[in-house]
Amino acid sequence: NRTRLINMSPQLCEVLRAYCATPRKVCQLCPEKPKLVCCDKHGNPISPDLARIEFHALLKEAGIRKIRMQDCRHTFASILLTEGASIFFVMKQLGHADVKLTCNLYGHLLPENRDSASLTD
Repeated sequence: NRTRLINMSPQLCEVLRAYCATPRKVCQLCPEKPKLVCCDKHGNPISPDLARIEFHALLKEAGIRKIRMQDCRHTFASILLTEGASIFFVMKQLGHADVKLTCNLYGHLLPENRDSASLTD
């Protein structure tokens, strides 16, 4: 539950900038609060339960099978590592306090482990 910097792709930055530039009722109702991407009708951060409900509704609307938000987190970490990001960068992006946790969860995706695993296939 710490605040941390999360890197975004240029494409995501562009989408979020366009979204934030769109007038929304919540911003007019609560001008003193910062613009949040995900907020309730009063401009407050949404609860985890509401986030999950909204996430599943968006998946259904898009015709995507139901998954957990945690699955997106794992996919994010997996893509970073398979694209060559360092384990320390992934650790920071995920907010892990110790690289051991990141290695335990995603170590099989590190290049040196992928290379040796492919020899046994």
